[in-house]
Amino acid sequence: MRVKNFGVRESTAPAMQHWGLRIVYVVDPSGVLWHFAERREGKAHDQ
Repeated sequence: MRVKNFGVRESTAPAMQHWGLRIVYVVDPSGVLWHFAERREGKAHDQ
């Protein structure tokens, strides 16, 4: 991840969830946990 250059550490590797989202957790330099999700086209997801 390019964000590591800014002191951000990856808490979990990006992972595809069974409901169709790719999710990653990162921790910023001040210790705040961030959650990012991306809907993937053509993947099943909850309505």
